[in-house]
Amino acid sequence: MRLNLLVPEIVLFFATCIYLLLAFIVGRPAVLGLEDALRRISFICCYYALSLFVVFLCARLKSIQECRQSKTQLAFNDFSRQALRTSFSYSRILCDLRLLLVIACTFTVYVNLKDLIPLINPNVYDQYIIDLEAFVFGFPLTAALGSTLTADSASYWSTVYTFFYSYMGLSVLIVLLHGRQQITHEFVTAFVLVWFIGILVVYALPTLGPCFYDWPAEHLIYPSGVHDMQEKLYRWMILLGENPFRQNAAYMISGLPSLHIAVPTLATYYLLRVNRIVGAASILFMMLTFYAALVFEWHYVSDLLAGICLGLFCIMLARKLTKTELKV
Repeated sequence: MRLNLLVPEIVLFFATCIYLLLAFIVGRPAVLGLEDALRRISFICCYYALSLFVVFLCARLKSIQECRQSKTQLAFNDFSRQALRTSFSYSRILCDLRLLLVIACTFTVYVNLKDLIPLINPNVYDQYIIDLEAFVFGFPLTAALGSTLTADSASYWSTVYTFFYSYMGLSVLIVLLHGRQQITHEFVTAFVLVWFIGILVVYALPTLGPCFYDWPAEHLIYPSGVHDMQEKLYRWMILLGENPFRQNAAYMISGLPSLHIAVPTLATYYLLRVNRIVGAASILFMMLTFYAALVFEWHYVSDLLAGICLGLFCIMLARKLTKTELKV
């Protein structure tokens, strides 16, 4: 088997080993365990099965339309056998399920790694970023943009920001179901790399982000899903500050780099390769998320720019790794 096809699994394996080692050293139990991973896997598999059915139905309707135009007939059984030999082959489905399993486990390991941030590196470097931003732009750009948030717009921008998780799932399914095998492996490799390289950067340069570094900001009091999320994460941070080994809270705060932008960056690249219209929609979502992250003060401008750079770097690294054929 070619090792370049197993790069996502190899990266996940090393990330898991690093987490187990760090957790053993600091003595903090896992926030998410095997049960959560299995729940994620079953959830993803159900959506994948539903997506396969939708794609199969669309393909059948397309074949019916083509038969009518050419005044020919294609029986359902013949169409099904043809589909199983091409787009819905057992080997392709098993490969997709393998990659979805890797993605589900990636999130479990990532969340557990992120929970260890204050125990690995308790420093925060927000003030350096604030000073850098003031030096480059001449004024605190993030704070200025955050002050533009209003009670009327808070709900809208909250919807944009929290749609990230649905967007991420849709992007994975679209690339898996419509992309070529090479594109699929490349995408999943970049997807796994972006989370784990991102957490390494966080370990090296931990930041809180403007909303948590200067809590509470007056303009962030407007009721919204994001506001509730920020209050919950801040409360968990305070509880863990009092007792780092508390088990009913998780440390989920980080600023640099922004994975809310890094993931759409790499997803947009692969979605454009699959379908230009879907890719264009992804670009629009990325731009809206960029602004939403600033007005809610989740991130500094530098966090978002670093997220774009991280996404592009992971694309280049994934292309290199998946094209290097090492056989075992």
